[in-house]
Amino acid sequence: DDNKQTTPVEMPAWLAKHGDRLSDMSTTRCHEINLAVTVKDDGQPMAASTATRQRSTIVSLLKAAVEARHLESMPWPATRRARTKTKQRSKVVDTTALPSIAQTVTLIEALRNTRAESSGYSILAAVCFYAGIRPGEARAIDASKLTLPATGWGSLIVDQAVKDAGGDFGTVDEHIHVTKTGNDRVVPLAPQLVAILAAHVGDRTSGLLVATQRGLPVDHTNWARAWSRVQKPGGTSWSLYDLRHAAATTMLSAGIQIGEVARRLGHSPEVLLTHYAGVLVGDEATSNAKLEGVFDQ
Repeated sequence: DDNKQTTPVEMPAWLAKHGDRLSDMSTTRCHEINLAVTVKDDGQPMAASTATRQRSTIVSLLKAAVEARHLESMPWPATRRARTKTKQRSKVVDTTALPSIAQTVTLIEALRNTRAESSGYSILAAVCFYAGIRPGEARAIDASKLTLPATGWGSLIVDQAVKDAGGDFGTVDEHIHVTKTGNDRVVPLAPQLVAILAAHVGDRTSGLLVATQRGLPVDHTNWARAWSRVQKPGGTSWSLYDLRHAAATTMLSAGIQIGEVARRLGHSPEVLLTHYAGVLVGDEATSNAKLEGVFDQ
């Protein structure tokens, strides 16, 4: 009976009957699945957002299988996305529209003081701004990946991120996957951020930096809503990702080399230049002063 509820005890038998084995996950089979997720049981087209969500879940599972060496290579067909001139232009960040350091610090503090449940959001916002990591990476931080000395700079190992493609999840492992680029990196933490994190973490040595009451990563939508509330109505509306953009522009404006900024952000230098070219328009007089004497022989 297809309408009968399947209990957890019966799940392995149900999967054996209806599921695909990893050993059968050939490129041909993945093509078939890719087409199947676009059609409902009654033969009608599936909503595009639902099909995309299902594909994302399947791809995440296959990537995890590859990382665990249950599969030798990724069998899912590569997706080619047409790049238009409009999309290329949209990659460039308008650095003049980002919050200043003072504005960002004020908003993070306001987020901490607005509501009790927003204090965790302020911690995540501080990490995005001071360290320049992605919001999804911030939500996946585990306390075990933090080095927080009593004085000076600390560090964070960024090796995972929260993926929201699959809807409701039951465990932390179902939420958290590899980073966007799939590469781990060690990000320095400024003394100001070390102090904030040390006060928040206390004696903990493991577990999510910020979690829900169920012990899961916080919801991006709820975090973004709280961030929006502390901004002035009718004024500039900055997104959570603007915290990362602000960090990038701050580092570049401070004169940190492009390669090092790109490494901290988890970008390639080419992508960094595409996003933040506006920051690199330096002062002519300062540039001339640096070049004085360089050409003398």
